[in-house]
Amino acid sequence: MNDLQELETLCTDILTTGSFFQLDDGEQSFITAPTNHVYLINDFYSINVGHVVYGNVMVYEEILDDLPSIYDCCKAASEELSDYVSVVYIREGQEQLRAVMGGLNDDRDQVMKDFDNVPDLLHFLKTFEFSE
Repeated sequence: MNDLQELETLCTDILTTGSFFQLDDGEQSFITAPTNHVYLINDFYSINVGHVVYGNVMVYEEILDDLPSIYDCCKAASEELSDYVSVVYIREGQEQLRAVMGGLNDDRDQVMKDFDNVPDLLHFLKTFEFSE
């Protein structure tokens, strides 16, 4: 993929009409090269869809293949919990996906859980409840 505009067009084509989002590549890390992490964001949820290294955009196929389901589950979970929801791609192999729940409500601790496949992630997003 050549640039973020192509990735944004791809996400727009994948998602249903009326899905509101923007791409944000402001988070940066440096392990072996400067890396900007690309998130599809909305006001109360975000999904890590790729990263950029030296201008080369890399997409996370595991996320894009199920983007409509992940997007819908994040939206529903955020509305149900009245809190922030994030899905992060952490690495290839086992436990490659992370769900982060919370962060807006100071009375709740943030909850993180790692998954090795999208169906388990979706199940967690659909059934998660904060323990009081």
